[in-house]
Amino acid sequence: MDQTETVDTKVETPADNTVDNANRTQNGESAEAKAQKPRKRRNLENEKLRSELNDLNDKYLRSRAEFENYRRRTKEEQNSSFSNGVAKAVDVLLPALDTLVTAAGAGCSDPDYKKGVELIIAKFESSFKTLGIEEIQAQGEMFDPALHNAVSKEYVEGMESGTIIRVLQKGYHLGERVIRHASVTVAQ
Repeated sequence: MDQTETVDTKVETPADNTVDNANRTQNGESAEAKAQKPRKRRNLENEKLRSELNDLNDKYLRSRAEFENYRRRTKEEQNSSFSNGVAKAVDVLLPALDTLVTAAGAGCSDPDYKKGVELIIAKFESSFKTLGIEEIQAQGEMFDPALHNAVSKEYVEGMESGTIIRVLQKGYHLGERVIRHASVTVAQ
């Protein structure tokens, strides 16, 4: 018996061929797949660029924050240096002021001399005010070891314990910084 192979051969018609050929390129890809490749490539490039932009933006924001912190620290250091210099200068001048206060309190037969000493004291006080130096209030206040230096204690009838009854030497501060504690006598 003769065996013949049956070969199924399909003959494409021009109508079938046109649709397939339009959707396929030379290497077998469809035109749609070929069009999507550049889009995918552009999307990947866009994502990469977005990522780089985000990284650069983050670096920029961090650099700006660091610069602002640097500027703030520098300004604080400058202010602190100025305050330290003023405090040091005032601390050096205070003994001269104390001597003038003592001289103004001493008895004197020459009124012009006493007036001159009082004018010098007023100049000191005016200069201190300009620099932001303030006297520490003590008379009649409650003793505060952060501001006052208790030199002695005395019993005073009717006075609450811890109340300052006498200021022996004025104290001064610049803002929160104490330049010299007030030397005081405290009620017992």
